[in-house]
Amino acid sequence: MNLSYNLELSAYLRSFGTFDTNIISAIEQTPIELFKVKSTNSDNNRLRKKYYVAYLSAVIAQKLQLKSHEKILEIGSGSGYFTAIFSRLSRKVYTIENFKTLYVLANNNFKKLKLTNIKSKCEVGINGWLEESPFDKIFISSVINQINDDLIKQININGKFIFPILAPSGVQILQLFKVDKNKSLSKIEDICEINFDSFKTL
Repeated sequence: MNLSYNLELSAYLRSFGTFDTNIISAIEQTPIELFKVKSTNSDNNRLRKKYYVAYLSAVIAQKLQLKSHEKILEIGSGSGYFTAIFSRLSRKVYTIENFKTLYVLANNNFKKLKLTNIKSKCEVGINGWLEESPFDKIFISSVINQINDDLIKQININGKFIFPILAPSGVQILQLFKVDKNKSLSKIEDICEINFDSFKTL
């Protein structure tokens, strides 16, 4: 696999001077070209998209503060790029994808990269993965304005959620939450504006 893009991406991330070296290493080891599909976008647009996706994966991993002993739940695998990054930073990733074509694509990518600490399934994921809970961190790529109680029960106390909400203006805002001892969510911060639908595939 050609890692030249990844070296460029990691150099780009290092230029910010804010990312954990483990996160940059995970991105270097995950060839972003593997996750692309046929696209009508120009080469320049695709390159900008790759830089943005790599940057976003680094931001999410850093905000979640992923640790090597943790179990992660991801709802919305897409082509599996974020999943692959998370898997290199945690003990186990459980990922759910609603669309069969993306589910198959992601799993093929995991096999090519020989990632053995990922477990996936194809179904609507908003109710989580009860039989594999509890999780330390949960990442959701679909817009959701309220987390249901069943999903909150599946995360450990002091666990973190990241998911996008739809603001009244129509803009999607990626937000970070923490679960307190009463199993309720407390907002930590707005991270950035986002539109995950634009890069379900790279």
